[in-house]
Amino acid sequence: MARVVHLYGGAARARVPARFIDLSDVAPVPDHQEVFFDPALEESVHFELVELDDGDDDRDVDVARRLFHDWCDASCGEHARVSAVTREGGDGGARAWTRAGGVMRARRDGGRVRDVDVHLGMMDVVEVKTRVLIWHCRPYAYDGGRVAPDGTEAAPSAFADDASDDAVVPASDVLRECVESFSIVDWNLFA
Repeated sequence: MARVVHLYGGAARARVPARFIDLSDVAPVPDHQEVFFDPALEESVHFELVELDDGDDDRDVDVARRLFHDWCDASCGEHARVSAVTREGGDGGARAWTRAGGVMRARRDGGRVRDVDVHLGMMDVVEVKTRVLIWHCRPYAYDGGRVAPDGTEAAPSAFADDASDDAVVPASDVLRECVESFSIVDWNLFA
């Protein structure tokens, strides 16, 4: 089940899983980001607005790979690996966007290791020279347990003791819902 959230003071909106809370209610979030978080699963969705570089001649696939690694570096990720980059939509009136998915290992809470699925949805809003980045991060293994070195046979975080199986949606479905529902309501956001 998803709900509509208002982003950037109501200038944009999107749908996120109903179980996610607005992180800005409990912690500071930079002005160019909106973050929603499920504390039971340590799962998050991040919306980020960045300037679209006129001189960026890279293909979307290359840009998505670079952004994925930048995200993992900024998140103190180790052993980041991009698994797939694809172009989505763009036909029949659907919004075109680029999807990147992969895995990173992150250390938190005094060195505790988490393996995290990281999914990126990237859309360019060329009219206002802005790139919309939507990230979905979902831990699926802790301290090396429940996962093989190549990521196969991983027990997803959905099976955590305090998680409700019927409330969990795979990462790619959460990302798709966020991207496909994202809309700009007030173009003055970019003024």
